[in-house]
Amino acid sequence: MHNTNTITNLSFEPIKDIGQHGRNSEVCLAKDVQLDCEIVVKKISKTKIVSKDEFFSEARKLNDSEHPNVVPLKFASEDANYIYIGMPYYPDGSLKDLIESRYLTIREVIRYGIQFLSGLNNIHSKKLVHFDIKPDNILLNAANEAMVSDFGLAMATNVWGMAGQDRFYSKHRAPEAIKTNFHSMLYDIYSAGLTLYRLCNGNVQFDNQFNSFQTRDELHHAIVNGQFPDRGNFLPHVPKKMRSIIVKALSINPSDRQQTVLQLMNELSLITESIDWEYSSRQDEWTWVNRRNAKNTCICLKKLANLYSIETTETYGVGKVRKIASACSKDLPQATSEKTLLDLLKTYG
Repeated sequence: MHNTNTITNLSFEPIKDIGQHGRNSEVCLAKDVQLDCEIVVKKISKTKIVSKDEFFSEARKLNDSEHPNVVPLKFASEDANYIYIGMPYYPDGSLKDLIESRYLTIREVIRYGIQFLSGLNNIHSKKLVHFDIKPDNILLNAANEAMVSDFGLAMATNVWGMAGQDRFYSKHRAPEAIKTNFHSMLYDIYSAGLTLYRLCNGNVQFDNQFNSFQTRDELHHAIVNGQFPDRGNFLPHVPKKMRSIIVKALSINPSDRQQTVLQLMNELSLITESIDWEYSSRQDEWTWVNRRNAKNTCICLKKLANLYSIETTETYGVGKVRKIASACSKDLPQATSEKTLLDLLKTYG
């Protein structure tokens, strides 16, 4: 083998756009002609990259961050106009896709959280700040494990542990990013906390909060003052420990957050109570089911006019259901219904 560059052909056939366009890139599902399998290809315009030396920067960062919870690199190549990054195709999609289809149990939030944080911890060990941790960028593999993806914004830290970045995902922009473009790894702690917030609560209320701002200045004011996201707005079944962990990660002052990803992972691992409620809702009716306790408990909260009722049932035998009379109430004002519901979720959780 001679010590010269060898140029080879790498062929893929685009199948469809999968709608993950960045500012400078396009992403498509494609067929790898050589391996006869489906892959994801990210196509980046060379005109958007400042220096030729940076053409393969994203691919190198992804390759250097190899880990069971980081999406692996399959290839990196170029033609006259574009850089191409090949990655596995995960048909189950992302955590964003999942939370838009249903609500997660807290047990699921903890499991997915520890998995993607494990990948992020590895990224930090490579002296990188990811800068784009969000449900969209956490993919689910065939084993239903969370994988961190998209290193398009990732930057290396300097000797002081800081990384420069002036591009941010507006929904996950940390308070300090309103005032400066130099950040430590604590930026990712904030983004991870906001990701956990969305996994716990779903996307509907989060998007409603975001869409309530009429201007960018309004949004930035709310971020800087800790008003977005609403730290007091959690679904009733989210345990106090989970709430406090997330609120800490979302601290306005970076020094008040968990100082490492490992600390955040360890705190999550200690949550053991009320983690199995399956939540669903429809107009004026909210339901929680715990299938992991011995009696398969179901709590249903209904609104009629301005009053609320709570019905609690359990399953026994083969599909037989009975009411728990002591856990059923009618004609409750809102404040009383909220307190009663919290007590029941704790009792039967």
